[in-house]
Amino acid sequence: MARGTHFPLLLAALLVGAALSGCTAPVEGEGWVALGTGEWRFEPLTDGQPVPLIAGAQGGHHVWTSLRTTGLDPERVLLAIDTEPVDGSLPAEHSQVRVDLSENPEEGTYDFVGWPAILSQPGCVAGRELNVRVTLTDRHGVSATDECAVLPMTGTGVILPPCE
Repeated sequence: MARGTHFPLLLAALLVGAALSGCTAPVEGEGWVALGTGEWRFEPLTDGQPVPLIAGAQGGHHVWTSLRTTGLDPERVLLAIDTEPVDGSLPAEHSQVRVDLSENPEEGTYDFVGWPAILSQPGCVAGRELNVRVTLTDRHGVSATDECAVLPMTGTGVILPPCE
């Protein structure tokens, strides 16, 4: 390459990296997912980031998860979410569901926004680091995983069930 022509390639790589930011770096040539938060849009997460602990309409509690992915077939993807306190004080909780991913042409990705990671003992995790791990597996067996430690926080005046 001619002198000075590396800058556009470097800039493009940085822009793609910013669009796909997550707690785990992407692996070239494989499916990749970034775990984020957000009820209405994908919001990237960083390890240790505070996230709202939400009281759901049916009496349960959850944290919002959103996903941004590349390299996977977007139809009928198996979404598996595991949550566990970083200190191991509670057993891991697991849930899974089949979902369709939405194309995000602005980012060149597929997104899934606003999935509630339900917490059966919210009083035990509020204000303590919680590891959230997400694995997507498409119908061809291609999978991608990301995980982040988040800090579920309640608003003032919120009363949680006691930790058992």
